Amino acid sequence: MVKKFINFTLFFVLAVMFFIIISPYVFKYQKFFPKTLNKEIEFINSKLKLHYIDDERVINFKDIKINRWMNKYEFYKILFKEFSKYPGVYMLLPESNKSTYVLPFEIRFVDGEFVVINSSCDIEEGAVVSKIDNRDLIEYLSDFYSEKYVINENKQFFSRYIFLFLGEFLKKKRIEVEYKFLGKSKKTIVETIPYEEFIRKDPVLVENKSNDFANITIFSFNFLGDKFSEIFEEFENIAKNNNIKHITLDFRYAYDIPIDLSSLYMIMSFLIDKKTILFEEAMFKFGSYKYTYKNFGELSPNNVTFKNKEVEIVENCFDPIGNLICNIIKNDKLEFYNNYKEIITPWTRLRIYIPSAKFFIK
Repeated sequence: MVKKFINFTLFFVLAVMFFIIISPYVFKYQKFFPKTLNKEIEFINSKLKLHYIDDERVINFKDIKINRWMNKYEFYKILFKEFSKYPGVYMLLPESNKSTYVLPFEIRFVDGEFVVINSSCDIEEGAVVSKIDNRDLIEYLSDFYSEKYVINENKQFFSRYIFLFLGEFLKKKRIEVEYKFLGKSKKTIVETIPYEEFIRKDPVLVENKSNDFANITIFSFNFLGDKFSEIFEEFENIAKNNNIKHITLDFRYAYDIPIDLSSLYMIMSFLIDKKTILFEEAMFKFGSYKYTYKNFGELSPNNVTFKNKEVEIVENCFDPIGNLICNIIKNDKLEFYNNYKEIITPWTRLRIYIPSAKFFIK
């Protein structure tokens, strides 16, 4: 009797372990009841009213009523079109290191083209991607945006946060890619890779093009952890190097949700030569209360700066912080969203970033 109990217990434990291992793969495309998805819409709407700095814009998703079963990718497409009406709000897909498969290269929307910036397959960096599975990349945007909301910033968001997951939307692990490289048209099949194998490019690339010229390419303004001190040190070395007379700051390839303002303060500290107020006004929301502050964000120049060098900023940029830096320098008007609250939906696990603060350059 004891032996049978032990055998049953062992079998049960193994069965549970097996279920845990395979469940992310089995349930990746699970369908959710319409009632469940409509409850998620109500949940999102309540969080927008609570946290969104522009809460007067919240319109209760009145036109959305889910009436059929959907998986998280189908639901994401429908919701995303609605979110494009909310400035500063971002909606991301959930990912699992082992069960989420992504394309083995990144793109950015640069000078009107989708350019490869990070590749772990045969597609060369600098290649221009035109089609995925015989469909123009620009056509995919219609799956996620209402036509009147498709602007260049949306194309950059698509490049950074949606493009990688196209294999998941298509339910394919082998994808046909058409692209051009050095003027030659090419076509190849790439295999998607587990998310845990995807290695992102470093946020900043510094290249000495000649003895007196340094090129700084920004791929992301989220300088996290040790990267912040590494990048600060690289900037400081350039500032101290009297041989370097010319610097190019290239913002064209950058795009990320602006998690904090540390990169803004760090870069600006090398570009200014006196104390500077970054924002004429800042507005913060805490539940039903809003607070406004004048002359917000005082910044002093770094001990060493780029002031004795010729600095060119390549600013054909759609990154929020990249745009902010350019507008501060030019003293142009801008509204900038920040202080994000991350909301994860209960069932589909979609991630929504809601800004609870807004900064103004007037």
